[in-house]
Amino acid sequence: MSLKFDLKNIISHFDIEGELLFATPFGDGHINDTFLVEIKDKKNEVTKYTLQRINTYVFKEPDKVMENILAITSHIKDKLSEDDFFTTYTVMKSKSGTPYYIDENNNFWRMQTFIDHVIVYDHSQDEKVVYNAAKGFGKFAYYLSDFDLANLHDTIPNFHNFKVKYQDLVNAFEQDSKCRAKEVKEQFSFYRSFETEFGILEQCHLPKRVTHNDTKLNNILLDEKTNLPVAVIDLDTVMPGLIATDFGDSIRSISGKEGCKSLSQIQFSPTSFEHYAKGYLEQTREILTKEEVDVLPLGVKLISLSLGMRFLTDYLNGDVYFKTDYPQHNLDRALSQIKLAQEFDKNQSTMSKIVHQYI
Repeated sequence: MSLKFDLKNIISHFDIEGELLFATPFGDGHINDTFLVEIKDKKNEVTKYTLQRINTYVFKEPDKVMENILAITSHIKDKLSEDDFFTTYTVMKSKSGTPYYIDENNNFWRMQTFIDHVIVYDHSQDEKVVYNAAKGFGKFAYYLSDFDLANLHDTIPNFHNFKVKYQDLVNAFEQDSKCRAKEVKEQFSFYRSFETEFGILEQCHLPKRVTHNDTKLNNILLDEKTNLPVAVIDLDTVMPGLIATDFGDSIRSISGKEGCKSLSQIQFSPTSFEHYAKGYLEQTREILTKEEVDVLPLGVKLISLSLGMRFLTDYLNGDVYFKTDYPQHNLDRALSQIKLAQEFDKNQSTMSKIVHQYI
């Protein structure tokens, strides 16, 4: 990945003094290209940064993404006390004063401080990990509960609009541009059976809040020694939304690995769900309405249905949105989400009983 870009030249356009020690590919995100950078200053002190090339196919207006991130991180910093274990990263300005740099090939770049001495889990059902991750995402929601939504851009319209995602799937199936529809007739029929449920949350007249919209487990940094929540990362998708989808996406994340080929390993764990619900509601019960709490289990099911539809739609369209490692990667991802949705569908009452224990 690093061979495609002159990273030294790109980094030189940011307002950072010092010698570049190295820049190497980092992480396994589905959307952006990410690099870990180390800079040594005149005092021989080394500082780490994250450098990212933003995927402008996904984020059509990356400048607005950066405006959102600056506003959100600034708001969180204003809330933090001196002894607060929680933090957030700092966006670096370019030498022209913008929070990004656009190179000669129109690639959109950003740099931010790297938060060190943390651990990230792609998947875990460990009690401590799940509970602390929930506290971190809950704290994120709590700190932003008084943020003025008028100051937040909707950077990906209809990102969690389930009716739109379903229609996207229908369109991709009917157009069948890559001749793959015949492979996924059973999966398409599965999603058709839930068509009447995709507008339920909108009918509940729930309050819009600042939501992360991608609260999978690896978007929370936990302290490497204590597992306490340190920061929520990957703020590109922060937009006005519903708490139910953020809560649901985390439960989806801890319940099964995306693209897991052994579907028998994917199952609902009441214990893990309770650890997460407890941690999350400890931080948010003061700000949530009764109606928001009531629909948390429904959000869990709907978010898995939605993500599965997005994976299947991308597979039908030729894998143009999500990065893939092999030809049927998006199909495998969709199959794992179908299994999760089935698990969540039959455990709605169990989740509801657990949630209402902690309010």
